[in-house]
Amino acid sequence: MYVGIALLYAVRRELTLKHYVDGTLVFGTPLVAIGLQAALMRNIEFGLAWSAVALAVFYLAIAGWLAPRRASLGCCSTRCSRSR
Repeated sequence: MYVGIALLYAVRRELTLKHYVDGTLVFGTPLVAIGLQAALMRNIEFGLAWSAVALAVFYLAIAGWLAPRRASLGCCSTRCSRSR
């Protein structure tokens, strides 16, 4: 749910770097979540490692979903900025 909130916030706003909420939503939520997940997986062998793999797959899926929409979101690579 928190990833969805961060994605919707990022997609629906203009591309500027003046919002402090961005860093909190994007970086703060996973840091808190991994701490809670570590506490939950404390007694399970390799539990935290498998949780990390699952989250990596989840974030790769989101990146794959967002990659084709990069230009419409206003995020261009360095190749786009060099050609201007």
